[in-house]
Amino acid sequence: MPPPVTTRFSPSSTESWLACPVKHALHKAGWPSRRAGKRELAAILGTALAAGVGAWKASEAAGLPPDPDLCASIAEGTATTMLAALEQHGIEVGDYDAAQRERVVHRAGAGVRNIIAHDPLPPQWKILDVERIIPAWGNCRIDLALETPLGIVIVDWKTKLTSDPKWLPKDVERWRLSEQRHHYSCAYADFLGRPVYAFYIVLVVLEPFRTHVLPFVNDPADLRRWERERARTWAAMEADRDGAPPWPAAVHETVYGPCEYVSACFESQRDPALMDRAYVQVTRKETP
Repeated sequence: MPPPVTTRFSPSSTESWLACPVKHALHKAGWPSRRAGKRELAAILGTALAAGVGAWKASEAAGLPPDPDLCASIAEGTATTMLAALEQHGIEVGDYDAAQRERVVHRAGAGVRNIIAHDPLPPQWKILDVERIIPAWGNCRIDLALETPLGIVIVDWKTKLTSDPKWLPKDVERWRLSEQRHHYSCAYADFLGRPVYAFYIVLVVLEPFRTHVLPFVNDPADLRRWERERARTWAAMEADRDGAPPWPAAVHETVYGPCEYVSACFESQRDPALMDRAYVQVTRKETP
């Protein structure tokens, strides 16, 4: 029998802890690199676009007509605020990525306008929730939940600046097996008291603009297995949070490149006084 669940951690926390407890601990302690690049700018763009799209779907749920200019301004404002936070914390964008930084705000607004003009989801599907936060499940945020003829569908928006179609099958397989899919499906089913039929990814490619709607139908047995296994994971994470110092992973590179904490581990020995040369400590909102 799996241990009783006292704390559920978010998908991102679970993934980072399973990949490397040291990386997880440094991220939770608030140690970003002093140099931001494509990874950080892509995250800002994705967050900003999701904020604008969320405002659009929230107004749609309230029965209001779409306001592309307002929703685009929300996306642009979100991007502007996040870029300003980098500067406030002393985090610089390198010269190589400066042009991308200058385009983030514009791209966020333009992307929202394009999505509103080309809604990829059927208009007859009823909106149940927009940006629903579920505290009992690690404060995970459901971008969009819909009532469809086949059952409950939850939608997660993903953004890419560009994308070669030849890589789409790899993305599809990654999202099919993702922690996020299983976590969100179980979390919303628990919140609503009804099973989630499918998890949808809506991939928004900005240049040239296009969308891919990618449905993943849930297998209830698969979700039950995932929950049993994650109960053990979260119990270990909870014990680790109050126990001995974390251990490092054996591999220090991902599909996206070297781990951002290689310098912290191998050059600074995780000594905060030495890490200050390459990292800056910021206050993060405490979440599971």
